[in-house]
Amino acid sequence: MSLVNTKECIYVALDFEGLRSLERTPQEDMFLTLFNTVVSNLILYKNQYTINRDASKMFQKFQDGVKLFESDPNIFL
Repeated sequence: MSLVNTKECIYVALDFEGLRSLERTPQEDMFLTLFNTVVSNLILYKNQYTINRDASKMFQKFQDGVKLFESDPNIFL
């Protein structure tokens, strides 16, 4: 994690050490992806200039996470 504090805002950079790690379960990966999405205004992915099966699965996890939250209208109340 890196942090830069400016007069206008605080920038925080989080490194998730890659998704689909052998050290995490698929559920933990999904929650990390959701957490990243909720707290971020900008998300950068290093993918070696390719869109492969892993990248497609990662974006599918975003969609799966949305399905968990879209059915609860009070999630952020």
